[in-house]
Parts: sequence; C-alpha cells; structure tokens
Amino acid sequence: MKTIINHLKQITTHKWKLIYSISLLATLTIFSCEKDQSIQSNPIPYVTVNRTINLNLPQYSALNTKGNAIYLTDIGYKGITVVRDYSDNLWALDMACPFHKDADCSHVIQEKSGLAYVCGSYNSANVLLPCCASRYSLDGTLLDGPSTFPLRRYNLQKNGSELLISN
Repeated sequence: MKTIINHLKQITTHKWKLIYSISLLATLTIFSCEKDQSIQSNPIPYVTVNRTINLNLPQYSALNTKGNAIYLTDIGYKGITVVRDYSDNLWALDMACPFHKDADCSHVIQEKSGLAYVCGSYNSANVLLPCCASRYSLDGTLLDGPSTFPLRRYNLQKNGSELLISN
C-alpha cells in the first residue's frame, strides 16, 4: 500500500511540473507573439539601417545641443531624423508618417518650437503646410492627429563621439 501511495505522489508531482512547464511556455509564446505582432503591424516598412555618424563632424555637431535634430535623407524608409531631446536623450526616428506612409507629403518635420514633430512641411515663407497634421513627441510617441501609430524608432548606440544607428 505504501508503494502505491508513493507512486501516486510521484505521478502528481510530475503532473504539476508538466502543467507548470506548459503554462510557462504558453506565457512566453503569447508575449513573444505580441511583440512580433506590434512590430509587424507598424505600417512603415522594415528597411535595414546600419549607419555610424561622428558627432564631432560639422554636419552632425547640432546633436551635441539639447533640442536639436539632424536629418539623414538617404537611409530609412523616408529618411531618418536623429534628435537630442531636452532631457538629453537621443532618438532616431523614421521621417515617414505612419498615417499615410506612401503619400508624397507624408514626412515629419520638427515644429518651429522644437518640442514636437508634425506631418507636413514648411514653405519658403516658413509657413507650415500640413499633410495630415499628426503630431509626435521628440521620442516618436503619437500626441494627436489621425495617425494611430507612433513613428518608427531605430536603435542608437553611442561610443565616444561615434553614434551607430541601426535596427
């Protein structure tokens, strides 16, 4: 009788270990799928980016001051803006507006206040010509407008005066 009870205890222990393992695997699968799904659901197409810039060069030195941005029009989907926000964080964002990524006017530019990005452009008289007028914070978070997505972010890695932009 004692042997049967011990055998039943072993079966119960193995059963709970199996249930725990399956639950853990299911949880990890769900969270990893959610991450992949959010990346895939961003309407801005994935474009491989791997560029290093030297912050000591004159064309990039604006990034040494809070609130300044540079525009790299030859990488990303519609170019990349790199900005140093007022908290001294660096961000790399695709300039394509996710609301209508393929429209000719679909690109973001830093507002004259320097506090946000807006979908549109400035004419020669420095008047904003809005496209959809979606507005984004300096880290790419959607503030308002018809868009439902943030700007696509790229990874930044700083090593001395070198800044690597990648995905």
